[in-house]
Amino acid sequence: MLSGSEHCAGRDDFNEELGPQWMFVRNPSEGACSITDNPGSLTLYGQEANLSDVGQITFIGRRQQHLQACYTTSMTFVPTADGEEAGMCIRRDEDAHYELGVKRSEGRNLIFARLTVRGESKIVCQNETEAEQLFLRIESTETDYKLSCSLDEQDWVSLGTGSARAISPEDFVHKMCFTGAVVGLYATGNGQASHTPAGFDWFDYEI
Repeated sequence: MLSGSEHCAGRDDFNEELGPQWMFVRNPSEGACSITDNPGSLTLYGQEANLSDVGQITFIGRRQQHLQACYTTSMTFVPTADGEEAGMCIRRDEDAHYELGVKRSEGRNLIFARLTVRGESKIVCQNETEAEQLFLRIESTETDYKLSCSLDEQDWVSLGTGSARAISPEDFVHKMCFTGAVVGLYATGNGQASHTPAGFDWFDYEI
């Protein structure tokens, strides 16, 4: 783990190899993450497992190093098969994570926000979308995480808010927690490998 503010603030344009501030959940599967398939962006390929599964998941993130911070990304993703999903996430473990993104369900593409607390998941916002590119943002404070999206990076729409304590190791009641909160990008096929890649042009970490 990095200490202090080393490698934390600023923008990663994914123009070169990922720095040591980036981490995976378990060992990454070969081919699930690439910065060469589409040079200048990070490409993620969803696997069968999702963020609530104990298994090989497509997730790349950075440790949250400040209570008050803002994380933003530009995502291009047009899923074509039911179950395909990608977006941004703040994660403690399989039982505690918040995400916002785009998924395909019953033939429709939906932008959504989902809160998972103590293993129970709840969709708090969901709307149909035809956008190919979206800007996603997670803002953290001492008390909560705010999830929002934008079509133009100017006008932001709130999708939901989750308790910061629920992501904290302090909310652990059953087992040990050793990672703390990690914010990052993910993709999943929710039960099957996804055929549609998700592209992320950049990732901002603002204090």
